[in-house]
Amino acid sequence: MPIQINLSFDGIGVNGNAILLHEMDDVQCVNGIIKSNTKLICTTKGVECGIVAFDLESGAQQTIIAKQGLNGLELLGESIVVGDEVNHSVSVFNTENNTLKPIAGNGTKGYKDCTNISSRFSQPFGICTEGNSVFVTDPACERIAVVSDLFGTRMFLKSLGLLYRAFGIHEKGNKYPKIDLKSTEERVYDAKSFVQEHVQNAKNVQQLHVNVTNGPQGTVSNKTCRSIQILDSGISELTRNVHVLSSGQYRTEASTLLTSIVENLHAVSHLRHQTFSMLEYARDFSTIIGESLKRVSVWSLKYFTHPNSYYPVPNSNMPLSDVFDIKFDLEIKKVSKTDVVAMKSWIENYRPIRQRSVRDETTKDKAGTLPISLYRNQDIQNRGILNSE
Repeated sequence: MPIQINLSFDGIGVNGNAILLHEMDDVQCVNGIIKSNTKLICTTKGVECGIVAFDLESGAQQTIIAKQGLNGLELLGESIVVGDEVNHSVSVFNTENNTLKPIAGNGTKGYKDCTNISSRFSQPFGICTEGNSVFVTDPACERIAVVSDLFGTRMFLKSLGLLYRAFGIHEKGNKYPKIDLKSTEERVYDAKSFVQEHVQNAKNVQQLHVNVTNGPQGTVSNKTCRSIQILDSGISELTRNVHVLSSGQYRTEASTLLTSIVENLHAVSHLRHQTFSMLEYARDFSTIIGESLKRVSVWSLKYFTHPNSYYPVPNSNMPLSDVFDIKFDLEIKKVSKTDVVAMKSWIENYRPIRQRSVRDETTKDKAGTLPISLYRNQDIQNRGILNSE
């Protein structure tokens, strides 16, 4: 039964006066209630279960939908959101044709955060809305779920896809149409306009008087905005330069502008000169381009096509047992202990020094082991002075 409570404040506490609006027959309990214009809309349990509307002016009662397990009610714009405990879902009630349309939950009992057709609820009970978001309490799982519209996410991913399509980035193995610079310029400009527009909208909604916004303000980072602006200006300038130099006769493939290909080109150029001058780079540019194309192109050349380039194929075969076995008839002798000690001493004293190369020291040019004569101590000779007499 709906009850109206009038609240008043007497300076000390809050006082309430309850007024019974309508006696609802065959209703066990009311799980949710909202006011829409002059009507009270309730979700009820009992003999009269489902969604029931009560007219405050005429006092008439009408059962809109007779269905078990409906919990909670809340307005979402012009629609009504209701929880369905039987189907484990959250639905939107259409007041025009009195139908329920699920917006979250796939009908399977459980707990899962995902998209609308993949998420799961156990017992959707309380419902509250804020803007375009719906908050649902699920006491069976002890959680509060948020159901929000993915329109903004979908638009952002669509704008991000413009950058992918602008340079021909596609899934491996799939074919894609060749893209010219004009189409690339248009798509990059559309992506830049989308980002700038939504950053400005975020500033206006939150009344931000700052030039730089980042993730905490609900926008992309300022570095991303700056990168897209630089990309747009660079593509525009490149398009103008190519048009001036070629007068529109040549067509530039946008996929060749990707970082992976450009960095590969620079890597090939540094194979000949680690640090080269502008003259050397201009002189070797054709060779650099040719070697780079060999790395990214599928060549149809077949090397060593002449029969003399291959080993001859024998016309007959031979069993492995008939292969000649080379025997070494060497006399095995024992080495004395004195010789073993002498060899170990020789290795220990005269083995070569391992070459090292570190940042501050190199032994590349050191002589290593010197001749034996240089390691011997010279005999001290006593010189005497002969008497001249």
